[in-house]
Amino acid sequence: MSRWSSLKRFWTHRYGHARFRLMDINCVAYLGLIGFFLIFFHQGVEHWFLFILIHAVLIAGILEIVRLGEIHPQNKVFWIFRVFYPVPLFLFLWGELESLVPMIFGNYWATDMIVRWDELFFGVHPTVWVQQFYTPWLNELINFLYAGYYTFFLVVPISLFLSKRKEETFSVFSVATFVYFSNFILFFFLPAYAPQHIPWLQKLHTHEMTGFLFVEINRIIQSQGAVHGACFPSSHVAGAFAWVFLALRYIRKLGYALIPVAIGVAFGTVYMKLHHAVDPIIGIIWGVIAYGIAMKILRRRNEDPLRRSEK
Repeated sequence: MSRWSSLKRFWTHRYGHARFRLMDINCVAYLGLIGFFLIFFHQGVEHWFLFILIHAVLIAGILEIVRLGEIHPQNKVFWIFRVFYPVPLFLFLWGELESLVPMIFGNYWATDMIVRWDELFFGVHPTVWVQQFYTPWLNELINFLYAGYYTFFLVVPISLFLSKRKEETFSVFSVATFVYFSNFILFFFLPAYAPQHIPWLQKLHTHEMTGFLFVEINRIIQSQGAVHGACFPSSHVAGAFAWVFLALRYIRKLGYALIPVAIGVAFGTVYMKLHHAVDPIIGIIWGVIAYGIAMKILRRRNEDPLRRSEK
């Protein structure tokens, strides 16, 4: 018996009964693709082989989570892991970008190009120009809205899950994983520093952002979780608008409530010096495009419960 036949037999025996959703395919495909890229492209990546091993372990872990969730559908613990494992995976994969973004080119070549685009389109450096509006109350409002972005990962799927709409919960994670991971892939081809990491541009930021609670919260988050070189297009903005579209589709009232937060996130990325102005603009465009593609795939796989109910 050939190795391929043995592998196929093993897969059928262990995972043949499991139903792999689009979110599972997205997660496994992204992990496998980046691991494969690392074999050939690992400029400036220390311990690159370790990342390949970690990705392999994560793929195996996802397969087991799916298998156990499908075998024990009545087990609440297994099903919570089955449905919500993308959340901690998002956090890990975002964090590893700090090490992996320069793996293809070995540098952040797109930085100067994006700075020039900002100057060409706006005639100024937007993150410098916007400093004239800094006031404690506006700083706090923008930081409040920006901090609201982090709740999107939980408030939308948990609202669906608690109302026993499991199919919809799978659907939102399927679309979200597609939007985020496709955006992450762009970072590898267009590596660019954010304004706060460009020394000469940072010198032009002469006004300190003062505020209250949320200014400090975001300052702590950025000091711990910011990724150098992963700014174009803004995955935060692409993701925020995708979450809004998903909420509007499955929980309309929640979607309306999230719209101002998403707009605040887009504006806040520039106001808080986290992104060049073109980053959120392209982020919105990418979020719309990726959302549309993901929904089309979801419908073809018959995984959109609203589409099924419409037939």
